[in-house]
Amino acid sequence: MKIGGKLFDARIAWALIEEVPLLLGRTDVFNLFSICFKKNKTTFCD
Repeated sequence: MKIGGKLFDARIAWALIEEVPLLLGRTDVFNLFSICFKKNKTTFCD
């Protein structure tokens, strides 16, 4: 997988039904990046 300029191995999986939303997994992605979820424009990450 490549995010920005960082290339790394990541395990993938998918659901056998279409009603499941796409998800970015914690196991191989979240430990490599500083993740910030913004609810609105007044919320910023350090």
